[in-house]
Amino acid sequence: MSVKHNKFYYVYHCTRAQEWGSLWYNIHNSICENLNYEMEKKYKLLDTKIIKLVRTQIVIPNDETKFYPRFINKTNIDFTDKEVTLLKKRIEI
Repeated sequence: MSVKHNKFYYVYHCTRAQEWGSLWYNIHNSICENLNYEMEKKYKLLDTKIIKLVRTQIVIPNDETKFYPRFINKTNIDFTDKEVTLLKKRIEI
């Protein structure tokens, strides 16, 4: 909202307060309470939706996953550490 709108609403609020006198505070409080109630309902609904989405999107990893080494020496050749590290990199080289 622009400054012009804010000023308009402020002036409108002040004139209504003068016209309605002491009743204006009760009306204003009632409006604020209703707005807060509606906002709480909306936010609770959104919170429950987010919780449901998070629950459905959580993937539990399989604990039985087996990782195999990238390099297995099935020969009688002894490799140096440098050669083994190079062989483990296979695809990246």
